[in-house]
Amino acid sequence: MGENYRKEWSTPVQMKVFDLQKEKGGFTITGLGGGTQTVSLNLRNNSDKKDYTLRIVDKNPGQTIPNAFRGSLATSMEDELKTATLPYGSLIVPGLTDALHIAAPNPELFFVPDDPALGFYREICRNKIAMLEKKDPTFDGSNARATAKIFSEMIDEPDHRPLQHEALRARLLDMIIADYDRHLAQWKWDTQDTGKGKVYSPIPKDRDQAFFYSNGIMMKFLTRGNLPFLKGFRSDIPKVNWLNYAARDFDRIYLTDLDEKDWQKEISIVKTKLTDSVIQAAAKRLPAEIYPIHGETIASKMISRRNLIEQAAMSYYRFLSERVNIIGSNKSEIFRVSNTPDGKLHVKVLVRERSDTSFVMYDRVFDPKVTREIRMFGLNDKDVFVVDSNTRSTIKLRMIGGQDNDTFDIRGKVEAMLYDTRDTGNYIRNRSHAKNRFSSNTPVNEKSLFNFNYGFSKFPQLSFDFNSNDHFYMGAGYSKRTFGFRNLPYATDRSEE
Repeated sequence: MGENYRKEWSTPVQMKVFDLQKEKGGFTITGLGGGTQTVSLNLRNNSDKKDYTLRIVDKNPGQTIPNAFRGSLATSMEDELKTATLPYGSLIVPGLTDALHIAAPNPELFFVPDDPALGFYREICRNKIAMLEKKDPTFDGSNARATAKIFSEMIDEPDHRPLQHEALRARLLDMIIADYDRHLAQWKWDTQDTGKGKVYSPIPKDRDQAFFYSNGIMMKFLTRGNLPFLKGFRSDIPKVNWLNYAARDFDRIYLTDLDEKDWQKEISIVKTKLTDSVIQAAAKRLPAEIYPIHGETIASKMISRRNLIEQAAMSYYRFLSERVNIIGSNKSEIFRVSNTPDGKLHVKVLVRERSDTSFVMYDRVFDPKVTREIRMFGLNDKDVFVVDSNTRSTIKLRMIGGQDNDTFDIRGKVEAMLYDTRDTGNYIRNRSHAKNRFSSNTPVNEKSLFNFNYGFSKFPQLSFDFNSNDHFYMGAGYSKRTFGFRNLPYATDRSEE
């Protein structure tokens, strides 16, 4: 077992006592909240009628392990995982998000006593340490929206778009503080109506796994193979792709408009705004009793990771850009593919139903040295997929039609895979190098937007067993698994012992 943050968990800390009926004018409990690892109470303030969350610090971090990686080892190490989480880490984060102009919760530390006013929830909350924070920490105090709700609006209305530069800035901070638990439910969104559509600003929440770190021997062994995303908060940023594993679907939806220059611009902003003094001041937001334990080390690691973020983030950019999803809407669109003068691939998505035909929903240039495959999802309504005659590229195109009749006009010399329903009025105008994958079976235009999987290989893959003849047995082997487009549960699987 490692030292981890055991001292932070065991050191007494002075904090305010939470009085449900008096704090900030008093609260009314509206229900039980929390995710996979944390218990929380949903509260409504009696004075300003704003919603708050009281989040219990004690948690079950084993539930943050993705289902594909859960097993007996991860389950048996829940105590190790718990001590690897920094109990007061979420207090540091506002000092960083404020500098980056990212809306985010600003939690306050409380001790929850055995208060009869807690009523039905008294048993699960009494004598616990908790964080009180606004449920909707928008800059203007308006209500925030859940990711599922704004995604549904984006699909229905093509002029409702996320502010992807802001999402990237928030994700760069995730990498600096080594927060590996950034799945889709860990975000809310501030909504602004521009008069020409809505824009959504990201609000990262639930910082339970920020600064996760274990120096135990067993954890170091597990992160080499079984749990590679738990490398943790170190001075360097190893295995950045795996650090971002839980965010794999988020990043493939909310960062896909951004090219290399966009990433470099946001990296520069983050490095400029997160000065040494900003980082050191943020670390000092820890309780006075806790900062002397590892506060300076935490600040030093953040400074080191900030200095390394450009190399790590651009490596991750190239990983994301190997296979890119371009998502249409439930309105009619034109997906147009052409070449740029320097031989790169230009993809534009225009909305057909608007009177303003110049409205561009998507516009990005792809470098074949980086991108191997582009997947275009038409979703519903009548969509048109066009590859101009001058187009030449080694990038593979997958064009996935929707629930209405779609047209495919493939004139250039590219490998284009066409997916739609057979015998329903979908039409291929020019085939060129297109490959027809129309099917009358399970709809081939099913929206494969979620649950992206990483291919992996493990060597040596150690196994342990016991039997009455050999007693304890240890074996070593090799395994490799790859994933492809709709190859479920996987494309290839190889295992040898």
